[in-house]
Amino acid sequence: MRSPRARSVNWLWSRIVRATERSAIDVQGAVLSKSSLRRAALALVALSLVAGLAACRTMPASGRYSTALYTDSQLTTVSGVTYATAETYVGSMVDLALDLYLPPADDGPELRPMVIAIHGGGFTSGSRSNMAGTARSYARRGFVAATISYRLDPGASPTNLARYLNAILDGIDDGMESVRWARSVASTYDIDTTRIAMVGSSAGGVIAMGTAVMDDPTPGGPLAGYSPKIGSAVSTGVNLTLGFDYGIISITPDDAPIHMFHYSTDTVTGDTFDTAFETCVHVSQGGAECSLVHNEGIGHTVSLSAEADHWPSQIGPHLWDDLDLYSLVPSDQP
Repeated sequence: MRSPRARSVNWLWSRIVRATERSAIDVQGAVLSKSSLRRAALALVALSLVAGLAACRTMPASGRYSTALYTDSQLTTVSGVTYATAETYVGSMVDLALDLYLPPADDGPELRPMVIAIHGGGFTSGSRSNMAGTARSYARRGFVAATISYRLDPGASPTNLARYLNAILDGIDDGMESVRWARSVASTYDIDTTRIAMVGSSAGGVIAMGTAVMDDPTPGGPLAGYSPKIGSAVSTGVNLTLGFDYGIISITPDDAPIHMFHYSTDTVTGDTFDTAFETCVHVSQGGAECSLVHNEGIGHTVSLSAEADHWPSQIGPHLWDDLDLYSLVPSDQP
């Protein structure tokens, strides 16, 4: 019997081969290159997408889920909790751990929304500790927050496309498993299972967005009875256009909204803002929601912390809307 990893590798490679063979597509008798179709699609949906991005969202200027209510000394940290065991790129098994950051249990609502913060590192390196500060910024506002470790492949590189995409797939799979785990322990940590979001930087952003819009590549396992779906994803420094180009991702209207930050030119990936825009085009065409913030100039990521510049005008309002936080907080209560 093949392992889940073996099944996922074979499935992934078959999608790559089929997509690569489609060098041209016949549309109503005319042969158009994929690049021509891409430009046409951008032109057709650009106006509707821009109109959607222009929609103004707000959140309360202060209070729970908007501004800090607690200090770090009031938070409870639960470190090194194993949320899954998975097979690595060399075939060995590894325990995957996360750290939890909890607001005071005796203050606030009985159940709290959750934000899972995911580190970057190109799927080759990085540590969940890199996102500890970001996670604490959410916990200080009343969210249950977590940072996760996920499988890394030090040899993963875009120069070996199959291996690189498989490392991405493993990361997304692990992100989904962390959501399943959160639902399985919701009563222990007072997690509102209907309000779980992910924020991810660089590779972590791919995991957050992949969890939002992809099907579980390896369904099953001890937590199969719990859904891996989330209510919102925020990313910076990445896009999903490669996955769309190779037919790995398909969108449905039920997929969670994704919110992206991208520079004019990314100094790590080399991608331009147009490449990130294509991701939003695909998501919007599939009936789901995508917003994209253009960071002028060159760079890679912006801070996704609830203390950072983009929190009050972008990240916070999106989470308030996507997770329906208004229904949790009375207007006269912090």
